[in-house]
Amino acid sequence: MGSFVRARWSSVSGRCRVLVGLAAAPALPAAAASLSLDHSTPTSVKKTGTTLTTATFTPPTGSVLAISAQTNGYGSSDVKSIAVSDNLPTHLAYNQAQAKGNTTNDVYAQLYWAAVTNSQPMTVTATIGGSPNDYSMLSVLVFTGANTAAPIGASGGGRGATGAINDSYTSTAGNSWGWLSYGDWAQRGVPTVPAGESVYDSYNVSGEDTYALIRQDNTTAAAGTRVTMSTTSPTSGTQTTHIYFEVVPAAPQGPSAPVISSFTASPATIT
Repeated sequence: MGSFVRARWSSVSGRCRVLVGLAAAPALPAAAASLSLDHSTPTSVKKTGTTLTTATFTPPTGSVLAISAQTNGYGSSDVKSIAVSDNLPTHLAYNQAQAKGNTTNDVYAQLYWAAVTNSQPMTVTATIGGSPNDYSMLSVLVFTGANTAAPIGASGGGRGATGAINDSYTSTAGNSWGWLSYGDWAQRGVPTVPAGESVYDSYNVSGEDTYALIRQDNTTAAAGTRVTMSTTSPTSGTQTTHIYFEVVPAAPQGPSAPVISSFTASPATIT
């Protein structure tokens, strides 16, 4: 009988050794994709007229469009508005994040965003309310790795500012990316920017208007960081309209496969 008990315990003990390493530890979150500007981003549209339409582009599924549109009035009675649409059979949902400026004077600007649910060739059109003589600039930025539910974090700006722009915000997420749209009712030349920023694109009309889109050179490392978006030398006395906005990266994708850890079985006492 003793031999039988020892044999049974040997079998159970062996099974316990086989099971060592099969207890699941808490799962770790998967890393989020890196936030970046996709190569499908179309060239900015810069012209007069009541409609501005991008060239055809194909944004990836799961990307986010950030649309900056700026226009200027042709006289104080020129009432302005900006609406955004596309040429898709089922249109994307365009969400207005900011509107700054005076609708009857100076530069008027709006910021929209839209999540791309299906990659397909498309164009984006900004319809400008006002005179067909208005100068306008439309920029559609295609971001991958952005939060598709709420891609715009901190945002704000102003109108009618005199001289240099100095917008500051507190970042709402780590690895977010700061941008600034700039519009001047008078032709003062493309603004210069401090170290750490770059003029992504600009439209300078001799004797008329100046528009620019400015970005941080690097993403912000941590939430809670104080970020300043600025220009350093529009000519003193100019009237500018500006919108700053923070593009927020996607959250982690959820739990990864369970991480396996070991456990040690306590030996049984057999009498």
